Amino acid sequence: MDGLLRTPCRWRALMAAWLDKAREHPAVHPSFAGAIGYCFGGQAVLEQVRAGHPIQAAVTFHGLLHSRPKRVWNRGGGGYGARMSAEEFAADPSIQKAPNSYRTECKVLIENGDLDEHVPVESVEEFRKEMDVAGIDWRFHNHAQTPHGFALAPGLWSSTYRENADRRSTLSMLQLFAEVWPDFPQQPVPTNACGTELGQAIRIMPKL
Repeated sequence: MDGLLRTPCRWRALMAAWLDKAREHPAVHPSFAGAIGYCFGGQAVLEQVRAGHPIQAAVTFHGLLHSRPKRVWNRGGGGYGARMSAEEFAADPSIQKAPNSYRTECKVLIENGDLDEHVPVESVEEFRKEMDVAGIDWRFHNHAQTPHGFALAPGLWSSTYRENADRRSTLSMLQLFAEVWPDFPQQPVPTNACGTELGQAIRIMPKL
């Protein structure tokens, strides 16, 4: 993970390449796309927004709000320190920086656990300022008494599963998709990928 965090240009290029590859499939829309990510995947999704990738919706589940690597990096594992500050990241010549162009047409949804130790208040404020300056339409849902890893099924590595937060965040994602693509009716599903029962479906009302 830190290898990609230290090479943002390569990281963003990989995600752009996979998006281009997906569009080659006949079942994939030629211009509409959404991106969702859990934990490190959430960081990846936000990097797509920062890189200006052609997506209209981005959703993160217990993901960090910035993509800065650890202060100490050991490729062999171990020796990891705290995350770099924005100033340290900017001053480190070993990191292959990538310019931000932002996808302002993309709506961003953050599903965060209020007890997530990886997302302190300072990080939330930094994210808010960044997105506002860039002109991004964003929303932030903070789930009470919820730690990092809340949407990972019980038994998975690093899971701290919380049924309420997992269910509510999934329904919130579906609501965003209904807003972004109103001409594409959603098919109701009983559970999400984690197996959590949703209990309801987001339905799109027909146009009058």
